[in-house]
Amino acid sequence: PHRPLRRPRRPRRHSSESDVPPALTNAEEVLDVLQQLYPESLKREGTGGTVVLWMQVDEEGSVTETRIQSPSGHEALDVAAREIAAAMRFTPAENKGTPVSVWIAQPIEFRPGN
Repeated sequence: PHRPLRRPRRPRRHSSESDVPPALTNAEEVLDVLQQLYPESLKREGTGGTVVLWMQVDEEGSVTETRIQSPSGHEALDVAAREIAAAMRFTPAENKGTPVSVWIAQPIEFRPGN
């Protein structure tokens, strides 16, 4: 039986509105981690996919929690995406000049041959 996907509720006590969104600061490192964690068997088969994660980015720009918003259809890619998220670093989101914790949707794309 297939369960319909539901958007995770955003915890109120941890999320804030922001007027400046977080920005990824270590894209090259993240790409290296993605290549390391891309499951070798799926890469050889030419199987890719996109996982969309909800990620909580705290006031210091660290990812503190992840939830799968949209799975790839391959559990191994979904697991790898969450591990990749742990390597991501961001500038903190801001609300009126003050760093705040926010939830963002972040796609992680696995493309064979790249």
